[in-house]
Order: sequence, then C-alpha cells, then structure tokens
Amino acid sequence: MGDLADTLRLHPDDLVWLISRNAEHYRHRWQAKPKSGRFRLIESPKVLLKFAQRQVLRKILHGIPPHEAA
Repeated sequence: MGDLADTLRLHPDDLVWLISRNAEHYRHRWQAKPKSGRFRLIESPKVLLKFAQRQVLRKILHGIPPHEAA
C-alpha cells in the first residue's frame, strides 16, 4: 500500500481513510431546480477524494490506451 500511496502522492493514513467503508467521502446538499421548484441532492467529493481521483487519472489511467470501440 505504501507504493500506491507514493504513486498517488498521498500519506498512507489518507489512503486507509479513502478505502474505509465507514468514512464519509462526499458532501451533501439540497439544491432547488429553478424551473420546477423541486429539489435534487448534490453529492460532491471531499477534497482528499477528489485529489486522489485526479491522481489515479493522471498517474494510472492516462497510461492505458482506450479500447478501439470507445
């Protein structure tokens, strides 16, 4: 796990928090829809999760060529 944390530029404790099932990784808020007046739930990732997701994209996924059908 230390190598993955190094690759993603994360502290190992942060990586443990990210894989924890009990951790709350998203912020929640209700937003009114302007036309209907109904509400929808907006779930946005917390800063650490967003950083880790971008690191996975840059350090790992960008190195994998997409399938030709994509």
